[in-house]
Amino acid sequence: MGFRNLRSFNLALLEKQGWRLLTKPDTLVSRIFKARYYPQGFFFTSDIGHNPSYVWRSVLEAHPLVLKGVRWTVGDGTSISILGEPWLPDAQNPFVSSQHPALSSKRVCNLLVLDGSGWDEEVVVDLFEQREQRLILQIPVQYGHDQDKITWIGEVLSLFTVKSAHRMMEEMNGENTHDAAALEVFWKKFWALKLPPKMKNLVWRACQGCLPTMIQLRTKRVHVSTICLVCDSHEESIYHALVDCPTAQLCWNREGIVTVLQNNADFLDWCNSNFLVLDSNKKKRLVALCWSIWNARNDKVWNNKLLSAESIVYSAKIYLNQWLVAHSYNVIYPSAGFVLGDGAEQRQPPLENSIKVNVDGAIFADTNQFGVGFVVHNTQGLLIEGVTKLFQVPATPEFVEALGVKEALSWIKRNRSYQVAVETDCLVFIQALRSSIEMISMFGQVVNDCKVLLKELQHVSVFFVRRSANKVTHNFARASLSYPDCSFNFGSVPINLLPSLVAEFNG
Repeated sequence: MGFRNLRSFNLALLEKQGWRLLTKPDTLVSRIFKARYYPQGFFFTSDIGHNPSYVWRSVLEAHPLVLKGVRWTVGDGTSISILGEPWLPDAQNPFVSSQHPALSSKRVCNLLVLDGSGWDEEVVVDLFEQREQRLILQIPVQYGHDQDKITWIGEVLSLFTVKSAHRMMEEMNGENTHDAAALEVFWKKFWALKLPPKMKNLVWRACQGCLPTMIQLRTKRVHVSTICLVCDSHEESIYHALVDCPTAQLCWNREGIVTVLQNNADFLDWCNSNFLVLDSNKKKRLVALCWSIWNARNDKVWNNKLLSAESIVYSAKIYLNQWLVAHSYNVIYPSAGFVLGDGAEQRQPPLENSIKVNVDGAIFADTNQFGVGFVVHNTQGLLIEGVTKLFQVPATPEFVEALGVKEALSWIKRNRSYQVAVETDCLVFIQALRSSIEMISMFGQVVNDCKVLLKELQHVSVFFVRRSANKVTHNFARASLSYPDCSFNFGSVPINLLPSLVAEFNG
């Protein structure tokens, strides 16, 4: 499972029990613990209590870790205490720090207007500090007033997993030295490579520290020498076996791939640094050569046969070329749930007697803001309306795109438009919109709102298009920083947005 620290693993399992106490309050165990240790509150506010049992002491050991990873997703606001519970959309501090007496024992629903359709801005401004005002007013009020939901920040679906809890503890303890965002980019590039699965599997296992090198075997209490059998001079780690061994060095030199790495870096760091600078063909050859070097190492271990660097490189090239030729006549394109109308690479005018709404979002990381824009065209391709909106809170790309579509659907509903095609270049959102899987995160909440709006609207469809077909809307989304919460027709469009509109119309 990839766990290296037994205490962290045990704490992650205890976190799972805390998660169950929070998310399944009607179970017998939850009701017993609540009656005994926190009769007036939630697991959020529980403490050690008087004469606690060993089981409760153990579960409470993970209490701070649960609080770090758990968030409330605001629905009707009736279950969330304003004070002492994590409901603000702030990764560092999701708790309210304002100490106004009026907030004591109050629920989040008390901050909504009477019909629950939005925040009571006057109340929020009166009771909260400026940071909290900004965060609260940017929380989308759920369409249809569903119940509040408890979510987990470490997973895309916002459901707790022991793996994500363990990873969070590694980051807290400084054990996880890899940049999560950089690794996500690396793995996307890696899995997108057209290569034999066994080659990718070998490199993936090496990056995860799961190859049976001599050092790895020793950590599993296998009594073997840690010296590399190929060079007979250094200890055999994964990095040494695939990169730093003299034979491996000769192979990499023949391929023209750099093997110099900073101190304390590992094989994953080496792969990541090379993927940043190599083109697609070089990346394929890197993975293939790793596979060939490992096969040569196994030949030495099991058959006492030492291959030359020339033979290892030649073997990698021949196998890779043969596989690519064999698969070049049977290309299968992943559908990703596509429907008729998806995947346009150039903007197409809407069908007769209909309109088209293109949506895009933009994140301004330097100022912790994001903007959305949507552009409405008629059958002739002329601009009906362009809208920009700016939000004062950090957010994920998929959330931004989803909120943009929700704003566009709300516009369609207000204007009573019909026969509308909505287009976005966010494939993650499209897949979520067409999926039956329930998502309880803020992103999932906005997706559910879009589903509800689509049921209310007639003849409105949402399609995926390539970024090249969404250039004008991208410019509008970026312009939200200069023109927040604005609406334009063709006669009032800012001059810096006109060239792209004209070019699109003429195109």
